[in-house]
Amino acid sequence: MLNPPLGDGCNEGGKRITLILWNSAEEKTGSYTYGSTRPHAVTSVGGVNYAYNNNGNVKLRGDYPIWWTAFNKPLSIFSDDASYSFYYDNDFNRIIETIYGEGFSRVKINPAPLYQVEIEDGKKTRRRHIPTPVGVVGVSNYSESDS
Repeated sequence: MLNPPLGDGCNEGGKRITLILWNSAEEKTGSYTYGSTRPHAVTSVGGVNYAYNNNGNVKLRGDYPIWWTAFNKPLSIFSDDASYSFYYDNDFNRIIETIYGEGFSRVKINPAPLYQVEIEDGKKTRRRHIPTPVGVVGVSNYSESDS
């Protein structure tokens, strides 16, 4: 699945990058290059080429496209094992995320701030985030099956 990098680092020569992936203990190391037209945009990592749109968003990662909305938020992301789609409200808040892969599908619905419904393989999970003045301090989960 697509795992955006959580952190990275490089040595003095700029020839090593380490990505710590979300939901994964996997660590990958490889070489990377930057392009001259976008000095801060990586054009290749570990043999995977990246292309960018006029707004600076990644539009191609290897053979997989990433589609963007007119307001610079992702619309569709494709990878070798899944496709992701996103839907937004009139204030550009993400309200639905769908993930489809071989043998699985997941839908996340955010009908209100601090509330989420996730449906995966016939199981529905409702999450309420518990806010405080210093931020969210917890999540209350409730799960049920659709059987």
